[in-house]
Amino acid sequence: MPAHARCRPPRRGGAQPTLQPHIVLALLLVLAPICLWSAPGRASDYFRECTALDGDPHHKLDLEAGELRAVKGGPLLAFKTVEKQRLRQVTGYCNTKGGRFKFNTEVFGVTVEFTVKGKAVKQRFRCELAEDATPAGLNCEQEVRTIDFRAPEKLLEAYR
Repeated sequence: MPAHARCRPPRRGGAQPTLQPHIVLALLLVLAPICLWSAPGRASDYFRECTALDGDPHHKLDLEAGELRAVKGGPLLAFKTVEKQRLRQVTGYCNTKGGRFKFNTEVFGVTVEFTVKGKAVKQRFRCELAEDATPAGLNCEQEVRTIDFRAPEKLLEAYR
C-alpha cells in the first residue's frame, strides 16, 4: 500500500477501527479511581421537605419553588404565606482529609392560606432543609459551627 493511502480516512462502508473490550475495561479500571478521587468536593447531599402538621395532610408544600399542590397531583394551588418562623439552624463546615466542606440545616414552621373548592384553608407545615458537601464515605474529623440557633421551646412546640 502506498504511504499516502495510509493517511486517508477509510472509505465509506469500509472497516472502522474499534477498541477491543479488554482495552476498554483496562482504561475504565485505571481512569475511574482517578476521576473519583480527584473531585471529592463535588459530592453533595441535599434534602428538603415540608410536612403538613394540621388540616388536610394531602397537600404538599415546596416553599423554595413556591408550589403548593395536592399530594395525588393536580394543578398548583395559589397560596399566601401568613407566617414563617425559623425554629432551628445549624451552619458551618467540616474539616476532614485536608478539605473544608460546608453544611447547613434549617428547620422552620410555615403557615399558609389557600382556597380549595371555594373554601379558605389555613394550614401549618414544618419544613426541613439540609445540605452537606462532605463527600460520601468521609467522616467529619472536626465540625465547626458558625451558626447554631434554636428558637424558644414555646415556638418549637407550636410546630411539632
